[in-house]
Amino acid sequence: MTSAYARFGEVIIDFEKLSDQDRIYISQLLETKQPDEIFNRSDLRYSPVVSVDELSEISKKAEFIYALYHFINKEDIDLSTKWRAYSSDLVNRICVCLRPIAGKWIWHQDDYVETKSRWRLQDEYRKTALKLLYALEEILKHLYPVFDNVDPQPVVEAIATYLHPGDPWALSESNRIAKSLIETYTPVPFEQENIGKQILAETLRPIFKSAKHKNVSSAGRLSTSREHDLQNGFNSDESPWTVQRPEAASLLHFVLSSADAKFMSDNWPLLVPSILAIIDDPDPVYKTRGCSMLQLLLSKANVQFILVTGIAGIFWDALMTCLAYLPLGSSNVTVTESVKLLDIAYTDLILLSSIRSQDTGSKRMSTSLVTKIDDREMQRRQSKYLGSIVMEGVYLGMRLCGEQVEIANLLIDKLGIIAKSMGIFFVLYLQKVIEILVNILSDPFGTAYPPLLHTTLNTLNVVMESTAPRVTGYRFMILKGLVFCWRKTCANDISEEMQSLKDHLRATTTELAVIVNKQVGESDWDKTVREIGKLDENLDMLFH
Repeated sequence: MTSAYARFGEVIIDFEKLSDQDRIYISQLLETKQPDEIFNRSDLRYSPVVSVDELSEISKKAEFIYALYHFINKEDIDLSTKWRAYSSDLVNRICVCLRPIAGKWIWHQDDYVETKSRWRLQDEYRKTALKLLYALEEILKHLYPVFDNVDPQPVVEAIATYLHPGDPWALSESNRIAKSLIETYTPVPFEQENIGKQILAETLRPIFKSAKHKNVSSAGRLSTSREHDLQNGFNSDESPWTVQRPEAASLLHFVLSSADAKFMSDNWPLLVPSILAIIDDPDPVYKTRGCSMLQLLLSKANVQFILVTGIAGIFWDALMTCLAYLPLGSSNVTVTESVKLLDIAYTDLILLSSIRSQDTGSKRMSTSLVTKIDDREMQRRQSKYLGSIVMEGVYLGMRLCGEQVEIANLLIDKLGIIAKSMGIFFVLYLQKVIEILVNILSDPFGTAYPPLLHTTLNTLNVVMESTAPRVTGYRFMILKGLVFCWRKTCANDISEEMQSLKDHLRATTTELAVIVNKQVGESDWDKTVREIGKLDENLDMLFH
């Protein structure tokens, strides 16, 4: 660093405490000195094998750059054209430094000795990246609205790297700054859609070029050949999108978020294997990200185009494997990771079931979005796929999740969504589902986690409404669950939470009464209520 930097480097950082004399001195220095005499931009870099100390030094430099440009912007100093060229180059250098350090990132801190040094390095990088973002924000303010010599692609890449709140290299404040910068500078002057195409072609294509799926052709369509069988895939420690360029998944998500149907179809051969490769990664964090990207693809791409490519089934199989990522004793999956993955995977499967139900069997694009299919037939087709989710996902998940109430809560919530989509076709699974719901309501420790009971009652209402003609055959089993749950709430201390649960139980009981009275008759229900009321006087309040 130069003597000029040493002269006022410590002073300028505390901008609010600058004296008038300091301001005059710094202004004169900026007007008379060459930019590199103030700060040598070539100092802003780190080696491939970066250390904590090196990151700490970069952090100090970034802090100085922020303070310098904050001063320039606040004082509205009119600098020479040399400063504009210098500032543009500084932007490009900052963008390079904002690329997360290579290596397998640790997403959650643990107590293992072998990961402590890496976690410390990551922690230092997070703080350094935040200061670099602050500096970038101030320089862009200085250059605005003319961005001569600034390549928009690396700038948008650098910002997009910090948009996702779940990324381990981004602090919450980094997320805030990145979102603010994207909102400020896109689509003007940085046109997001065109830059997205550049990012995909120039940055992501080389990273994902070796991502292959044995059943996907080079055109992104279903392949029955063995063209990829002899090619070695990446393992989790070698994948460039997890080690060499760990921000690749975030960039791909950003590109997809701004894409349209035409973009999806034009870039299908690259997008499909890339997304599948991320979903197939054994790390649940990457699986979750892959599922999130698949959701963008499925929701934006033309439905008939997806069906014509023939790979909806491949997407389905990839998603179904995600449902097994439960926090079991033998697995390294945490409850938080499992909930996030299961949430997006079930959502994707439900969406994909709707898409697959529209398959007319034609291999040619229809002039309309979908060949007209009767709504009832569409629901029947979708129910075939949804039924497999119920049995292979929810039912099996409930048997394995044990005491993990957060997992159970999510599974029961998804079950309600599936039941609503299936309608009367849900009767095929009615007995097993009623047993699951009643077991939850009858659990003697159920009131320890009221959210699960509320979710169960919500799903029970949906199931009863969807299968009304047949659900009356299970009315006594349902009543058993409602009565058991009511007695448990009465045994607890009176609280707002328990009162809310009581109200919910009453509403569900009333809904059951309406269905039974309509299908069986009021006399049957009244007789049942009288018999139950004899068991406990508190139960009378459940029915009235």
